[in-house]
Amino acid sequence: VYSEASKVLSGDTLAVLLSNRAAGLLMVGAYDAAADDCQRAILQVKMPRGREAFSNDGGLLLKIKLYTRLGRARLKLGDHSAASKAFQDAKKTSDVALAFSKENHDGEMYRQNHDAVSQMVVDAEMGLTDSKRLGDARDKLADCTDGVEKNDRGKLAEALGQLNIALSIASGSLSLTERKVALLAQMKRWREVTGFCERLAAFNAGLDGVFTEDLASKSPFPGVPSTK
Repeated sequence: VYSEASKVLSGDTLAVLLSNRAAGLLMVGAYDAAADDCQRAILQVKMPRGREAFSNDGGLLLKIKLYTRLGRARLKLGDHSAASKAFQDAKKTSDVALAFSKENHDGEMYRQNHDAVSQMVVDAEMGLTDSKRLGDARDKLADCTDGVEKNDRGKLAEALGQLNIALSIASGSLSLTERKVALLAQMKRWREVTGFCERLAAFNAGLDGVFTEDLASKSPFPGVPSTK
């Protein structure tokens, strides 16, 4: 667990372990816990020193990866502003990494580092694009508010469309999830409400047993015992 590992492992080693766990948490949908691991890992990463200190297992490349992973987790939670900041931090760290490699490496080593960083920049830029899409969908959804309150069928349909776009990016957003259920109920689309809630329940069942030890505080169902 993190509290014990932090006492005996070096900074970059602990950061790698947290990064790997964050990747697993992202895959199963434990987005808040994944974001927390990324933030803790970023604080552990050490700056590289000398020609040999440029590796995927630590230093600047690991930091770029962590910022991008943090952005993805925040995006899944629906926080496009925090996600955008994380992706921007990834790009800024990429600039630092390339400057470091240019100063300390030459020839094939620099080209390899440049290619690795460039791919990471592409990933961060894709994240920024998704952040903008989520922000745009939220803005358009807000524009439908009056029509939704007045039960305007056209606005209701438009709002549902924007909600679906937003949830395709931010599937872990509790506020967007609640809003979709409420909107479907307002539209009296009961079969869709049932199907959506069943899928949500099945997804949450997959998180059973994940939030143990130092992750217990991140459980979305506090007080509910695990069956595993």
